[in-house]
Amino acid sequence: MRDIDRFVANTNAVMDACELSQETVASRAGLHLVSLNRILNRRTNPAMDTCQDIATALGFELRELLDEPKHFERLLKRNLQLTP
Repeated sequence: MRDIDRFVANTNAVMDACELSQETVASRAGLHLVSLNRILNRRTNPAMDTCQDIATALGFELRELLDEPKHFERLLKRNLQLTP
């Protein structure tokens, strides 16, 4: 699996688990909604800075969003259990 595929899969997993809309994430990351949508639909390859902005908006490190989805799912579940 390519880095961008892992990034998108993990970003979507966080958004789903936390019930975050694309609008919310785009706003937090300082992106236009259309730009985030194009990234999440794999119609463009984002710059590393943009990926970092998205990761920060979600409360994760970029390296975590680049992990294999099966490993990331465990991290996400653990993080969600720690959240009150």
